[in-house]
Amino acid sequence: MSLRSSLKSLIRRDAERPSLRERAAELRASIPASKPQAEPSAPEPTHADQVAQAGLTGGVLAVSGIDHRDGTVSYADATGKVSRRPMAQWVGFNAMQMHSHVQGEIGRRRVLEANHLPGDEHEAWEARVRRELRADAIAALTLHPERAFKAEQDRRSGAEPMTAQGRAETDAMLLALAPEWEAARDIYAQAIQRQITVSDAAGDRPGPAPAGSGPDWQAWFERCQAWRERTGVEAAEAASAEALDELCEIEDRICELPAASLAGLRLKARVAQRNEDIDWPEKLGDGLIRDLFAFTGPAAVDWHNPPPGFMASPAIEPMNFARIPQGLGIELQRLRDIAWAEYHRRTAGLREGIGEDEARARKAEIRAALFLPALTAAVDLGSVEAQVLTALGRQNGPDPVFALIEEHRAAYAEWDRLSDVWNEMLDSDPEYAEAMAASDEPSRREIAAYEALLAVRPTTLPGVAALAEYLVGAIFRASPDIRPSDGERGLTVIADALRTVLATREERSRREASLVGMLDFASASLDDLQAIRGVADAVGGVAYAYTWGPRCGTRTGRYGATEPNELGKLIHWLGDALTEIESAAELEASRRVPSTCADRETRLSMCAVTTIDSGDPAAIEAFAHELVAHAEAERAGR
Repeated sequence: MSLRSSLKSLIRRDAERPSLRERAAELRASIPASKPQAEPSAPEPTHADQVAQAGLTGGVLAVSGIDHRDGTVSYADATGKVSRRPMAQWVGFNAMQMHSHVQGEIGRRRVLEANHLPGDEHEAWEARVRRELRADAIAALTLHPERAFKAEQDRRSGAEPMTAQGRAETDAMLLALAPEWEAARDIYAQAIQRQITVSDAAGDRPGPAPAGSGPDWQAWFERCQAWRERTGVEAAEAASAEALDELCEIEDRICELPAASLAGLRLKARVAQRNEDIDWPEKLGDGLIRDLFAFTGPAAVDWHNPPPGFMASPAIEPMNFARIPQGLGIELQRLRDIAWAEYHRRTAGLREGIGEDEARARKAEIRAALFLPALTAAVDLGSVEAQVLTALGRQNGPDPVFALIEEHRAAYAEWDRLSDVWNEMLDSDPEYAEAMAASDEPSRREIAAYEALLAVRPTTLPGVAALAEYLVGAIFRASPDIRPSDGERGLTVIADALRTVLATREERSRREASLVGMLDFASASLDDLQAIRGVADAVGGVAYAYTWGPRCGTRTGRYGATEPNELGKLIHWLGDALTEIESAAELEASRRVPSTCADRETRLSMCAVTTIDSGDPAAIEAFAHELVAHAEAERAGR
């Protein structure tokens, strides 16, 4: 029974009804005298006798109990006292006992087995032990029996959430209670106001109660009761309690009915507002939460059709619509985390069995395959990857650093020439001030050009290398110290490294863009080299001939010059590439030192035309000596 119902029962009384003392006297008079009963033939055994007969005491009796087959069970409670209670109480008592034992066992095993475990292993241990001891099921049975019962019923029946039609019907029943609730609320407000009026008009009440519970206290209680009856306070309180009881009964019905409309939710909110200064009705809070989830849940959301400027986020299981930049940032971060995890998994222990250089190359391949550089650049705008992509995305055109280098070189040369004039003078010379004034403006131009050079950001790697190399010389010229500083030495190292990188890259680029890099001339025999050169010469000549055809360009100009189209440019590139192969084969042949007569003849045949056409007397003379030596070897049969 709630507190307000108890108060209502205590103070409810009609004004016309007799007092408590009078009603107690009437009750005693109405009870007939008890008749003597015959002695029973054999007294029934007490609870203690039953326990002794069963041989069960303490905790054993609490668990097993004695079933009397009448809905009651005898068992020992927490104090050890044997009691006979309904079976439902025995079940609840045992559930609480099991819950306490399980929690104690988990705590004991945690100290012995799991305190030293790290976080992930500790969680796995906790899950395993709770599963072994049925801890969650026992906790649900002990602490949330109604919820556990409903979950099991739903599991057995396969019950689905309430349908939209069912919710609409209950919502109509809920809204039908609104006028009844408003009327009961007004009646209760009127009853409270009348109670306040009557209490204010009742005058002074009897003084405070005396200490103890003897005759003085009994006399004071009788005076108070007479005062309440005489002034009408008791009747007013009874009326307000009855009105509150009617209002609470309607509110309990409102709390139990699901709301499926804004009007239904508003009615429940008004009930909550009326009870905001006291405790809400028992089921109001849970009902409101349930209604809000049900009210907003069934609405179908087309995640594939977001509002303009928005996207579903997160992409896997969308929960809301986010602005596209924020949504893309969330997805890119998620993809980068996935790529990083996969990268670490695939590179773990990669160095085992392979060298440092090969491991580094494999890691670079894995990073590229997982798009890690691009994802990092997209997520972290300040990363090196982002700066590289920004540089690659700039508009094509000359790197501005080269023009600024030349501008500073010219400004410095002019200032240096004028400064040499007053450097050769004494401060007392008449022309010294004039020479100094003449170099002021060039000095300002040189300083401005140098500041611009330091502020520029090169857009190409050659520009970076050129800037580093130029700054090494510029700092050296301006430094008064003969010995370079650590910064100058570091800049020199960077410039040298960039120069090496550029040379390597240009060589690799040349090989990748040329057919020469596709052939292994060093491993080919002289006959193979001769065959390669012959085929390259023949096919290259045909390619050059095609560049003059109508398919490869358009004849323009007075003398019929051909303006090549895209096909003409390709065929011309093919002719140049085959010419390079022809030259590379001849160069490789010229480096060889043949050991057989056939190889010497092949080499001389390949080098003859090129050597003679070169017009170099020394080369032609050396070639002639080789021919004579070959002829002598032929005559000697070697």
